[in-house]
Amino acid sequence: MIDHLGGHPLSLYLILPQLRYFAPKEIIARLAELLPGFTTGAAKARNESLQVSLDYSLTRLGEQTRAALPNLAVFQGGAMEHLILAITQIDENLWKTARAELEQAALISAESLRGIKFPFLCFHPTLAPYLATQLPAARRAELETRYWQVYYSFANRLYKGDTEQHPLEARAIAIREMPNFRHALDLAIAAGAVDEATDLGARTIAHFLNQFGRWRERDAMLKQVEKLQIKSEKGITHAEYLWLSQQGEVLRQQGRAAEAERLFRDLLARLEQGAAYDAAYDHALVLQYVGHCVAAQGRPAQAIEWDKRALQEFELLSAMNENAKHMMGACYCDWANNLTSIGQFDEAQKCYESALEIAREMKIQREVGSTLSQLGTLAMKRGDVAEAAKRYNDALNTFRALNEPQMEAAAWHHLGRVAQEAEDWDEA
Repeated sequence: MIDHLGGHPLSLYLILPQLRYFAPKEIIARLAELLPGFTTGAAKARNESLQVSLDYSLTRLGEQTRAALPNLAVFQGGAMEHLILAITQIDENLWKTARAELEQAALISAESLRGIKFPFLCFHPTLAPYLATQLPAARRAELETRYWQVYYSFANRLYKGDTEQHPLEARAIAIREMPNFRHALDLAIAAGAVDEATDLGARTIAHFLNQFGRWRERDAMLKQVEKLQIKSEKGITHAEYLWLSQQGEVLRQQGRAAEAERLFRDLLARLEQGAAYDAAYDHALVLQYVGHCVAAQGRPAQAIEWDKRALQEFELLSAMNENAKHMMGACYCDWANNLTSIGQFDEAQKCYESALEIAREMKIQREVGSTLSQLGTLAMKRGDVAEAAKRYNDALNTFRALNEPQMEAAAWHHLGRVAQEAEDWDEA
């Protein structure tokens, strides 16, 4: 049978599990029915073993499962199970049966992710392309509209999770769902949903591509977004703001802080001239971005003035906007970092403590751990080894509770430096 299949690995992946239920002769006979010439080697010569293997696997499924399968054609290689259900709207009881049959036929495999309720379902590489030929155009249009809308909403939730309490889980999902995010962006653009497409591309997808170090892919995607009609005669639009701010962050990331500063100053001026939307929150963000650029050019004292302005604006917005309160903590950390750079340690301590209080109040444990670590570093600069050890230990326990091994490792490294400073070589 292996010879008949031409040794094709994907064909073998589909057929070999069937040996648990059928004798090789039975399987070969059925394959010959599906594709005349299979047993004589003609199929192998035409490289058709993969198609016949897939056809054989699909014939083993129940009628209802086969009828529901074409809906999966819109997904790009797989998806989180709850998103499959939300987009296809397949009956849950039918899906339980369908999933079991698909796994048995080796057409999908389930990957469990730590700390996440739903599995990621990986499709056999031939499944979606084959099912695409079975999906009527009207049904595809209906599914694709729901597809990009569901993924747009999900990407926003994932972005919030990454920047607040669940970065490990968010990134584990995002790296697997990236092909679907990119396809959702294409569909949103095709649908003329300019604001949603810009938000999805210039903010959410760009954020995760930054995290994964996939910068060429990010830059190509941003050029795609740039072609959208994001301008308005009424003033700068939110879509235009998102695209320009992402361009500025890319420049800063590339070490071109002076260019980024000019871009953000121009953006700030345009926001102040009048925007086509309520831009108060974004205005505060740009103040913070300018501060980052100024600090990156070695001007921490000047950066502090931008930190203060951004903090004041976020504080005014915080009563009605939880994100603004979150950003207040970030501004306090920026301010503290710049105060530390100019040797004003007492003032830096107060700012870090303010940031810590906000992070604890909002229960953003990752930022609690990060700020504790920064307080430990400040204590080291002040020569207070005991305080540094306490802060780093608190950070270590916080990151351990979050199950973040990378951050745990950083905390252990800091504790090693504390022991080294105290000349406790065994502890170090």
